[in-house]
Amino acid sequence: MISLTSPDGLTVEVDEAIGATLTGLRGPWEGDLLAPGLPVGAALDATSPFLESGLRGWVDCFPSIAPDVLASEHGGKTIADHGELWFRAWEVEEESDTAAALVCFIEDLGVRAHKRIAWDGTALRCRTVITNSSSETVPYIWAAHALFDLWPDDVVTIPGSTPETFRFGQFPGAAPLHEFWPANAEGSRRWRDLPAAAVAKYFLAWPPQGVRFTAHGQGVRLMWADRPPLAQLGLWVNRGAFPVGSDAVSHLGIEPGLGWPDDVSTAVRQGSAAQLRPGETVVLDIICEIEA
Repeated sequence: MISLTSPDGLTVEVDEAIGATLTGLRGPWEGDLLAPGLPVGAALDATSPFLESGLRGWVDCFPSIAPDVLASEHGGKTIADHGELWFRAWEVEEESDTAAALVCFIEDLGVRAHKRIAWDGTALRCRTVITNSSSETVPYIWAAHALFDLWPDDVVTIPGSTPETFRFGQFPGAAPLHEFWPANAEGSRRWRDLPAAAVAKYFLAWPPQGVRFTAHGQGVRLMWADRPPLAQLGLWVNRGAFPVGSDAVSHLGIEPGLGWPDDVSTAVRQGSAAQLRPGETVVLDIICEIEA
């Protein structure tokens, strides 16, 4: 486990052995702003359900969020639940007190992922670069899958003018976001206004000013540097509904991403998948600003 500390004493941990997962986002507040989740599975591989990740912290999901089969010129490639990056060990290329760089290869896709996590004052910057070195175009869904731990009085602010791209209808009480989780005139929503066992997943256009929220009462803003025109905000709402039963946890997923919905094969069919052509590179450069 790598521990990175900002000049202001803020800390984050990077689990290089399991998906370069970001955890332990701590400072002069109580607890971890990133969801602590459940125990992690003992032996993770491409057959592991994402529940074995512990439903913790911040990982990258690529090239699909839902388990799927990615068609190619040479047959189908089975994609693991929540993608091919979260369960793999990443190689550490660089490590200092404030920054770390790691790399991971998905050999059967011909894809290389490079991630650099660094403190810049009170901002934690997570810049992930994915390069296609194969001879085939790779269609994909990519989410920076950040799960935050919210207290009842915490607030999430998304401008009311932000268009809704897609919502999943299979969740109980599925409704447009403004009905499922009503906001005030400024677009702010309180976590405690959701009923117990509320669960939903939405895709929205990424708000140009980012997403501001509180976690453990601490102000945070998630921003996307040099975001592309089709940047998406995946919003996963889980207030004690998943997993079903005594292991249910609560967290809010604020997921900058490209493409929608969660399964890449549906996205390909409807033309909403992102495309990574041979030799191309795509970047998710996400800044988590801890507000003073």
